[in-house]
Amino acid sequence: PHFWPERIGEPGRRRKPAKIFVTSMGDLFGDWVPVNWWRAVFDAVSQSPHHTFQFLTKNPRRLRELNPWPDNCWAGVTATDQGMFDVSVRHLKEVGVGTKFVSAEPLLGPIRMEEDPGLDWLIIGAQTGRRPMQPLNTWVDDLVADAQCWGIKIFCKGNLEGCSIREWPA
Repeated sequence: PHFWPERIGEPGRRRKPAKIFVTSMGDLFGDWVPVNWWRAVFDAVSQSPHHTFQFLTKNPRRLRELNPWPDNCWAGVTATDQGMFDVSVRHLKEVGVGTKFVSAEPLLGPIRMEEDPGLDWLIIGAQTGRRPMQPLNTWVDDLVADAQCWGIKIFCKGNLEGCSIREWPA
């Protein structure tokens, strides 16, 4: 991993409010990331309250170490199957952030929400490359139905056949 301190101030130079996805090709909450990197990133976040900062991790247990989160942040977790979803949502429920989301991408197995997971947003995507669309289509249909039941906004990635829902949380 590499930290780019010269880029940390870029959001503050943007005047127009934007959604900024932090570390799109990394994981700020990986076990290898030092806390001083967090401090630098969240100092920049607090200096740009007009932007919305979206954080996504595969390591959800570290998210609660930042409680409470700034108001202009969203916290998300990756879940590719039911087991990962259950663990991730359990940790996400302990996070003091206004907008919580799950990225079910790539969706590698069925995920069901039999009880309210407390999410605001659900992203669903397929695995890159050749893949059979069945049983994926059934998994997506079931997941979309569950999310709609709980009032969760849904964003289906462009690599899904038959799902064109593109919603955003308020």
